[in-house]
Amino acid sequence: LPPHIRAAREVVGLFVFGHVGLSIGDFSAYSWAEGKLPEISLPQVDYRTVIVGAMLPDIVDKPLGLWIAPDLVAHSLRSIAHSLLFDLLFLAIGGLVLVTRRSPRAMLLALASSGHLVLDRMWNNPTILLWPIMGWEFAAEYPGFGEWASGHLTDLLTFFTDFPELLGFLAIVGFTAHILRPGNLRRFLATGAAVSPPRVGR
Repeated sequence: LPPHIRAAREVVGLFVFGHVGLSIGDFSAYSWAEGKLPEISLPQVDYRTVIVGAMLPDIVDKPLGLWIAPDLVAHSLRSIAHSLLFDLLFLAIGGLVLVTRRSPRAMLLALASSGHLVLDRMWNNPTILLWPIMGWEFAAEYPGFGEWASGHLTDLLTFFTDFPELLGFLAIVGFTAHILRPGNLRRFLATGAAVSPPRVGR
């Protein structure tokens, strides 16, 4: 690859607190708006889907680059699922399912996955974000599993030094405290809801 598009070698962590916590915070704001605007009927948020979607690009790309097909993606830990192409296709599928089956779950998954790319600031790595427009190879060079795991452990132990990670951690703490209230945990596990369903005629 030409030098001007070759990214520096870097350790890419999972940033679980930031991705999951901030996604929960975003969709909690949506749920709050739904509760304040009774004249507007909005689908109930399945937070189980949000949590999976918030980490979906890493769930796909990390195993792909480490174990499943490292040669296919040049050992990149951010590859296909961190691209705009994957994101737009996923949003299109989510929209199609929402319209045809009246199920918001696929769209929730796609929206949370889109937020992952924003939090990863993928615009700083256009070779991956715009793949395959700028070529079929993923320019970034990444470490082996041992170095990646060590770097991720360090990130977890020092999460409080990263502002998005800290905010996400606080959001997870608040959400967990709410879920652990009587009745909420069972509802969350069964339906993904964090609050009681709205009453008819509220």
